[in-house]
Amino acid sequence: SRRALAVADMVPADIGYVNAHGTGTRLNDRTEARGLCRIFGDGRVPPVSSTKPVTGHCLGATPALEALIAISSLQTGCLPPTANLATQDPDCRLDVIAGLPRSLTAGSVLSTSMGFWGMVGVLVFSAPDR
Repeated sequence: SRRALAVADMVPADIGYVNAHGTGTRLNDRTEARGLCRIFGDGRVPPVSSTKPVTGHCLGATPALEALIAISSLQTGCLPPTANLATQDPDCRLDVIAGLPRSLTAGSVLSTSMGFWGMVGVLVFSAPDR
């Protein structure tokens, strides 16, 4: 995430939403949450959601699909909630969007994807007027 922000010439405060890899597995979600807290700082992570409860895990197509969802959030200003999230893990100190969608308050979003063997990809997207 730090490298993606540096390449995009941005700082963490420029990001208004994170489309997380969020598989719903305890180890993966905790690892991702800790990583986001390290990048943004505890209590400063922008709103986060995972769209996998709706789309499923599409394996190799997942990064492309979630990139499209992140871009759509920039176009519409609407941040999708994490569907079917009833209870958030108390160890997950993120502002997870649940229930209703929220409005985007910044001009850039971040999308994370993780793969087998520790592969991690992070994409940063910005509105054209940024």
